[in-house]
Amino acid sequence: MTEPARKRRWPKFLAAFAVLMLIGAWWVDRQLEPVRLASTVLARLGEATGLELSFEGTPEYALRPEPRLLLENFDARVPGSATPLFRARRLEVSLPWATVWGGPIVITRIDLDGPTLDLDALNTWLASQPESSGELPVLSRGASVRDGTMLWGEWRIDGLVLDLDRFESGMPLTLELAGRGTSDTIELQLESTIAIEKLGQSTGAKVEAQGRIQFDGVDAPFVVTTDCNYHKLDNEALSCGDLFFRSESPLPTFKADIASIGRRGKSENIEIDADGWMRDWPQDWPALPAPMAGKPTHFDFAYAGPIDMTADWKVKLDWEDSHATAEFTLQNVLAWLDAGNAAPLPPLQATVTAPSIEIAGATLQGVKIIIEEDAPEEPAAEVEP
Repeated sequence: MTEPARKRRWPKFLAAFAVLMLIGAWWVDRQLEPVRLASTVLARLGEATGLELSFEGTPEYALRPEPRLLLENFDARVPGSATPLFRARRLEVSLPWATVWGGPIVITRIDLDGPTLDLDALNTWLASQPESSGELPVLSRGASVRDGTMLWGEWRIDGLVLDLDRFESGMPLTLELAGRGTSDTIELQLESTIAIEKLGQSTGAKVEAQGRIQFDGVDAPFVVTTDCNYHKLDNEALSCGDLFFRSESPLPTFKADIASIGRRGKSENIEIDADGWMRDWPQDWPALPAPMAGKPTHFDFAYAGPIDMTADWKVKLDWEDSHATAEFTLQNVLAWLDAGNAAPLPPLQATVTAPSIEIAGATLQGVKIIIEEDAPEEPAAEVEP
């Protein structure tokens, strides 16, 4: 008995379909062949950024839930430069299918293991670039960094961990950040959460941070909470209100009603201002005489100079009707504290005025005290025979 013609045709249809599937799989595999795909994507990114982008070894890729590229020893540098401004031990990039097929470059997520960023080199490169439209890239599922390193002047940040949930202009951003920063004189352990209202040139943010700071024999924990506003057009400024800083002596515990840091244009100098209150005077600081002792201290301090804090700080302190102004270099005062108060007075210039002061059981009225740093000693003159 002869089978119906339709039933006899099924094996042919299945064979033809299998051939088409094999051809399709070959074509997809060719288009997504790891080296070809990585080279294509990096070439387009390099053309867009003006950087030389490279990797070592054979990249890997996965297709579910969307194309993902895994690159070993990724490197980004200014053309002709011997030193990369960014490198990563391992880079994983997730891309939508539209980007793979030649559409606009959109990145779903970036995961970095062991990255190193030279921030000074990055800033130099950014300064050489033409003015941009300010449009930010989109990371629809955010990014993560593990075991990162950042170099910035004399500062080095190791063990950097970063997680952000979404990165898109005009959208909220939550950033988790941790790491260990070191310079010639300071070591800082930090864990922080930054919740940004919307990503852009101007925004508000809530900051919570905690950690430990070590310098010149000081080893103290700290906690910081504040609400901030960030603004960047011609000048860059960060202004924070209700900034609470809690620590242990010799570091103070204080509340700043307003604290700001700014930079004009591309200047290497910064400006810092803060105005607030200390309820308690740190016990390791020089003791205050009565009636100032035991009273809350209002402070107003300002700094304008290089980012390494080598310029003078200007400070105003008030205890009701008693007032003090001072000008000092932070490094000199820290060295004085580390020396165990070898000198009776700190290295600064100051003026103190008070209606009265009690010293050694005596009460002084209408007090004005001026403290000046000793002038550098002149080298001894050589005596001629």
